[in-house]
Amino acid sequence: MNNLRSSVFLFSIGIVVSILSCSKMDDSYKKFVVPNGLTYIGKVENLYTNAGNERIKLSWVTKDPKAKIARIYWNNKADSVDVQIQTSMSTDTTSVIINNLAEGTYVFQIYTLDNENNKSVSVESIGISYGVLYESLLNNRVITKITKTQDTAFISVLSIDSTSIGTRFSYMNKQNIPFDTLVTSIEERIIKLPNMNSDTSFIYKTLYKPKTSIDTFYSAQTLYPK
Repeated sequence: MNNLRSSVFLFSIGIVVSILSCSKMDDSYKKFVVPNGLTYIGKVENLYTNAGNERIKLSWVTKDPKAKIARIYWNNKADSVDVQIQTSMSTDTTSVIINNLAEGTYVFQIYTLDNENNKSVSVESIGISYGVLYESLLNNRVITKITKTQDTAFISVLSIDSTSIGTRFSYMNKQNIPFDTLVTSIEERIIKLPNMNSDTSFIYKTLYKPKTSIDTFYSAQTLYPK
């Protein structure tokens, strides 16, 4: 009987100690608890960037219908812009172009917010802004030889960088009318220029479009013959 009473007594003490411990633990964590709890908004998904000429395009999908604004930061949060999210379906894409970006690489952080200013966790993406420096490094296509048959000139050229999307030729034709043509095949090694003038003179420049870029860039134009 005495053993039974001792066991009951020890069990009771254990319960009291547990209750007191839990109470102290609750008091310790109260300062970390926000009244009514935190409300997180769904973050952006499928975030990607497109390079541009002193600008960058950002696109993403927002699946949480409560998200109304996307807040974008860059330059270590020194610059920001708010974008209204107007989507009717969870698969709709929201896009924005950020202009006036000096040439360089940027890290973007995007948060979504609801009408009560509750915020999502951030999503990051890196984007590239091209500019004058990049364009100054672009090479014009190298011409190795020109032959002419009647009124057609055949231009032999070397291979070109894979980011090139073509070469534009401009000249006065035999009727003394300005003529302009864009040769888009970068695999061609012999380019035909029809109705060429008698002195076979023209100017040309090569077009470039880096991967995912929304803009086209140009080499310096070259006069032929020099």
